[in-house]
Amino acid sequence: MQIIQNETALRQYHGQFESFNISLSALKEAINVVDPSFLIKKAINIKNNNEIVIKDVNGVKYFFDLRDYESFHIFGAGKATARMAKSLMETLNLEFSSGAITIPYGEKVIPDKLIVIEAGHPIPDQNSINGTKTMIDLLKKIQTQSLVFVLISGGASSLMCQPLDNVQLKSKQAITKLLLKSGASIHEINTVRKHLSKIKGGQLPRYLNQKGHIITLILSDVIGDDLTVIGSGPTVGDNSTFANAIEILKKYNIWNIDEKNVIDILNVKKVLQDGNRGILEETPKVENKIYKRVSNIIIGNNEIACKRAMNELLKFGIKTKYLGSDINSEAKVFGKELAELLISSHINSFNNINFGNGSFAYVLGGETVVNLNLKDNSKNREIGTGGRNQEIIVSSINYLQSCKELKDFTIICCGTDGIDGNSEAAGGLVSPLTLYTLDREKIDINPYLNSHDSGTLLKKIRSQIITGRTGTNVNDIAIICNVKK
Repeated sequence: MQIIQNETALRQYHGQFESFNISLSALKEAINVVDPSFLIKKAINIKNNNEIVIKDVNGVKYFFDLRDYESFHIFGAGKATARMAKSLMETLNLEFSSGAITIPYGEKVIPDKLIVIEAGHPIPDQNSINGTKTMIDLLKKIQTQSLVFVLISGGASSLMCQPLDNVQLKSKQAITKLLLKSGASIHEINTVRKHLSKIKGGQLPRYLNQKGHIITLILSDVIGDDLTVIGSGPTVGDNSTFANAIEILKKYNIWNIDEKNVIDILNVKKVLQDGNRGILEETPKVENKIYKRVSNIIIGNNEIACKRAMNELLKFGIKTKYLGSDINSEAKVFGKELAELLISSHINSFNNINFGNGSFAYVLGGETVVNLNLKDNSKNREIGTGGRNQEIIVSSINYLQSCKELKDFTIICCGTDGIDGNSEAAGGLVSPLTLYTLDREKIDINPYLNSHDSGTLLKKIRSQIITGRTGTNVNDIAIICNVKK
């Protein structure tokens, strides 16, 4: 299967640059290595036909004797969950008594013998609730000594949705939209989500009888692999509070927002206030005894993707540095930082400082944010097409246009899930030809930056990367490659 749908067109346009061909190869390897089917099969081994051995991303092994259980079940939600479920069923070859997963609309891989419900992402819809209710109902029906697999990946926070009784779906949708626009981090967004939910924030184990054991297999789309944040931690003890959720809404000017077109969120505020006063029960905390029968195991993350990209770059003889998977700045700021890193490293390589033959590359991972500024939006300022990865690229262009010394370089920024904001692209790139096209056609990039319309610009100058949904999600990856001529 071709990972980059527009690869042929990109190679025809940018393929004259060795840095582009090398970088694109590295990106494809990075996405391939975090394919959910590959990760499941890599993590799980069956010994003596009755023992499951599961290895996490750090090499720690977990052992489960199948003879201890009378029934087996699969539940979960996320962008990668369909492929995880299919591969898990093939790998274990067990008879599963029940199972239900909720996945995004349009997923191409649908596992057999499970209830599969497609639902909304990143904004939950009624199907998100229907799918979650199905999971809860099936969990409650389990009476045996059971082994329950819960499969969690990016997107689970919207797909696994069961609001508290006094929270309407339309209000949950409104608060999610406001948080996504605000520039809040995923940690902050999920803190609020957890305190409006009956299943997030470690509440899923409440629905399983005490004889059952839960194995949660996780693909991390969160910086630092914080288990409490990935998918809003449905099987992980939660130490955040209703007070924290209120503070976050106040921090981003949502608590007292007076925007006329925003759906009424008064019931959200009332629920959080009631929880803060002790009227509603807090999410279960880490020390709760229900977690003694839960094993949370991360089997895939951004570091795996980045290191595979780095190894691919090294194969081409490019001196490469992995700079970590903790990018968490604003997209425009990170774009500037990438441009500055490229320029300064080019100067050092020209002077033979730290770079053998003068060619070099960097690989970084994480997730930036785009701050749409709610106050500006209230003035009906039009927001364009694009996402954080494309905005990073356009921002970097802003600082590269004045640098004439760069001859063969490429910067790529891409979401491993294949989705970048509200566009059809997964991300974008800048090569010398990108800069040349902008200069030749006298295109001013500032209006595109100011209206967050990076997708429109990069499409116009043939610098978008289009993958379609990849079926996985481990955050974003950035690659800088410079080939010395």
